[in-house]
Amino acid sequence: MLPIHKPSSKLISLICAVLFRGTVRRAPHDHVLHEECDEHLDLSKRDRLHQDTPILVKIALQKSNLSWAELWLNEVASPQFQNFGRYWAAKQVIEAFMPPQHAVDSAIDWLQSSGIHRDNVTHSDDKQWLVFPYSTQQAEDLLLDSLRRRLDD
Repeated sequence: MLPIHKPSSKLISLICAVLFRGTVRRAPHDHVLHEECDEHLDLSKRDRLHQDTPILVKIALQKSNLSWAELWLNEVASPQFQNFGRYWAAKQVIEAFMPPQHAVDSAIDWLQSSGIHRDNVTHSDDKQWLVFPYSTQQAEDLLLDSLRRRLDD
């Protein structure tokens, strides 16, 4: 397991040290791009990260029950509903929107097949992320991308 260092004050202004965009690599036949972010953030692209730089990789899992979110919100926010004013506890929100177990298992299986030991993968408290320490080179190989430092100007 790679050591994780506490960020210095310079790194705090660094937005997650990386955005997973950069030089395009040729994907193998079994590689599938599930989602791509087209947002153009106000960040300055810097140099490539050194291949041995330790990073904390966070993989977002798709939430479930999003189609119910508006109704559930209206039920607690609108006086015409029986549940008006009965706001949810954090645990209820987590349970309502956490990814289905098969999706979590599938993502963990993919990580394990890519050489990431299960013991190194943490499921976040809100159940929305899989988190693990990795080196820049390992992350680039896993994601078929190059990682660059980007700073918020």
